Amino acid sequence: MSSTQAQSVVQKILNYQFTVKQRIRYELIVFGVGAVWQLFKILNNYRKHRRIIQKTVSYNTDRIARIQALKITLPNFTQEKMDQILNSSVAQLKEMLKKNEVSSEDLVNIYSHRCRKIGLKQFHCITEFDYENAIKLARELDQQRLQDFNIVDTKPLYGIPISIKDFFDVKGMPSTVGCINRINYIAQEDGLSVKLIKMSGGIPFVKTNVPQLGMSFESANRIYGRTLNPWDKTRYPGGSSGGEAVCVATRCSPIGIGSDLGGSIRSPANFNGIYAFKPTSGRIPLQGLTRYSKTQNGETNVRTSIGPIAKSVDDCILFMEALNNKEVLNMKLYESLLHQMYVPFDQKLLHEQTSKKLKIGYFKTMEPIDATLANQRAVQITVDALRELGHEVVEIEIPNIERLVYIFFKVTSSDNLKGFEDQLGDEDYVEVYKPTLAPLYFPKFLKRALEILLKLVGETRKYKILSIMKQQPTAEDYLRMSDEILILKKQVLKYLEDQNIEAIITPCFAAPALKHTISAKTVLTTSYLYIWNVLNFPAGVLPITEVHEDEQHYNNSRIQDSMTRVINENMKGTAKLPVNVQVVTLPNKDELCLNLMKQIDNKVQFYKNRKLPV
Repeated sequence: MSSTQAQSVVQKILNYQFTVKQRIRYELIVFGVGAVWQLFKILNNYRKHRRIIQKTVSYNTDRIARIQALKITLPNFTQEKMDQILNSSVAQLKEMLKKNEVSSEDLVNIYSHRCRKIGLKQFHCITEFDYENAIKLARELDQQRLQDFNIVDTKPLYGIPISIKDFFDVKGMPSTVGCINRINYIAQEDGLSVKLIKMSGGIPFVKTNVPQLGMSFESANRIYGRTLNPWDKTRYPGGSSGGEAVCVATRCSPIGIGSDLGGSIRSPANFNGIYAFKPTSGRIPLQGLTRYSKTQNGETNVRTSIGPIAKSVDDCILFMEALNNKEVLNMKLYESLLHQMYVPFDQKLLHEQTSKKLKIGYFKTMEPIDATLANQRAVQITVDALRELGHEVVEIEIPNIERLVYIFFKVTSSDNLKGFEDQLGDEDYVEVYKPTLAPLYFPKFLKRALEILLKLVGETRKYKILSIMKQQPTAEDYLRMSDEILILKKQVLKYLEDQNIEAIITPCFAAPALKHTISAKTVLTTSYLYIWNVLNFPAGVLPITEVHEDEQHYNNSRIQDSMTRVINENMKGTAKLPVNVQVVTLPNKDELCLNLMKQIDNKVQFYKNRKLPV
C-alpha cells in the first residue's frame, strides 16, 4: 500500500460518521470493558489485602510466642526499691550503678519485664525485644564497672537500657516503618545512632511502635496495632514516636530515641506529659535511620532530626551528649558525617547557671489555627516564669506564618507520593491518611472540582491544603519550592535577629490529646511543631500545666469550619490531661535551647506534686 493510499484510509476512518445505534453500542462496550477492569482491580486488591492480613497474623503469632518465651528474671528487690528504680532519671540510675546498688543486668530485666507486662499488653507501645543481646551487653558493662566504679562517669549512658523507635536499624531486628511490606526487612547491622548509643554505654533492649509510614500523630498500623495514651486510653499518644513516648511515660524505659520530621518527637512528648528535644537537623548524624525509599531519602528541604524522649531535661542533655559523640571523627565519612560537619556541644553553655538575661519572643496562638485556651495558658505560665528569672519576654509575630504552615504539605507530597507507595507495596493506606491523600489520586479535573467545592462551602483550610499539594509535580516545581523555603528562612531569621530575639516560646500543639481516629480531620493542629522543621530551628518541649475544667472547649477559635467543630467536640473530657510548651532557638543554638528548658523546668516544676500516669 502506497503512502497516499494509507493516508486515504486513515482519513476515511477519521471522517467516519457513526449511526446512533453504533455509537450506543460503542459506548456500552467501552463502559462494559471499563466496568470489568474496575471489578478485576477490586477483586485483585481484595485478594492482595487478604494475603497481607494473613501474613500479619502469622507474623504476630510468631512474634508474641517468641516474646512470651523469654526467660526474664527479676532481681529479688523490695517493691519500694523497684519503684525507686522505675521512677529514677538516667543520672540517678547511673549513681545507683556507681554505688553498686543495682547492676545493668538488673535494669535490663526490670524494664524488659515491665515492657512485656504493661508496654506490650496494655498500651501496645512495644514491637520487638532484643533481650538476649541486651543481657549480654549488660553483663559486659557490669564486669567493667566492678573493676572500676568510676567508669560510669566516663560515658553519658553507661549501663542504661535504651528503648529504640522502630525507624532505627538494630542488627537482627525488623525496621517496618509500620508497613507490612517491610516485615521481612531485617537490619544486617546497627545503624549509626544505635552504634553511638552503644559507644556511650547505652543498652538497646526494645523497639517501639510507630504509625504506618510515620506521617501521623496517631501511632497505629496493621502490624502492631494502635498505641494508647496512658493518661486516657481513648486518646491518641502522638506520633510518629508515639510508642517511644508511651514507653517512657509508663516507666517501661528510662529514656528512648526518636526522630522528628514534622513534630514526631515533640507531639508524643506533649501528649504524654514528658520531655523531648529536636536538635537542628545535621547537628546529630542522620545515618542511623533505616532506609525508607529513594525519593524520601533524597529530600533535603526538610530533613529529619534525631533526638531523645525522656523524663527530665537533664536526661535529654545526657542523650544529646551521647549522640554528639566525637567518635564519629574516627569513622568513614560515608557512614557518619555524610550530611554535616561534626560540631561538639558547648559544655559551658549547656550546663552553666548563666546570669545572662535573654530577650525572648513568644506567641500564644496563630491565625491559621488557634491554640486552645489551655495551650495558650501554658505559654503564659512560661512567660511569667521567665520574667521572674529576669529575662525580657516580648510578644512577636512570625512573618509569613501561614505560608510556613501550608508549604509543609507541598514538601511531603513533592515526590507524588512515590515514597509512600514504595514502602506500602500492596498494602493500602490506613484510614488516617485517606482524607488528605486520596484526592491526589483523582483525575486532575475532579481534584480541581473538589478544591472549588471546599472553597465554596467555607472549608478554606482544607482547600489550601489540597490546592498546594500538586499532582505530578515537576523538577521545576520542586526547585521553585526549594527557593521559596530559603526565602522564608531568611525572612524569619532577619525578623528575629533585627529584634535581638534569642529564643521563642510557643504552644506545643493547637490542642491537648484528642480522640483516636480524628487526626485526619485536624491535621493543622500539629503546625505549631512542623513550622520549625521547615525552618530547621532546634526545639524542645516540657510539661507545664494540665487542662482545667473550664477549658474543655474550642470556642475561642476565630475560624469556624469542620476542623474547628471536630476539635471542639473532642475537647470534652480533656480535664487533667498534660499540656506542654515549646522552646525554640535559632539554628545551631541547641545548647541554649536545652539550657533554657532547664531554667523553665526548675522554675515551674510540673512533677513536683504530680506523678507519671502509670
